[in-house]
Amino acid sequence: MIVRDYSRKGATMRRLIVIALLLLTTLPLCAQNARKDDVAMLSVTQLTSAGTVSFLQPIAGAIITVCTSLGVGTPCNTPLSGLCLNATDVVCNRPNPFNDL
Repeated sequence: MIVRDYSRKGATMRRLIVIALLLLTTLPLCAQNARKDDVAMLSVTQLTSAGTVSFLQPIAGAIITVCTSLGVGTPCNTPLSGLCLNATDVVCNRPNPFNDL
């Protein structure tokens, strides 16, 4: 009769599951200090001879405010997020809100 010890196999499987869960919980943290290039757009609707036409138009001179997840209101007043100029910034101290033309 062969007796197999499955307790070590179960302990190894539990360790692998814990490690996998720890690695998966760090995935949302990967977006820190990431660059987002975009254009502030305004939805425009015009009535023409062909009917109603809707399109997006860039907003000239838009002031962009970056808020933390705790910021409330439009635009949020506090807390404002720290902004980095590039990916190597250790301290993110760029002005917020900003207007880059």
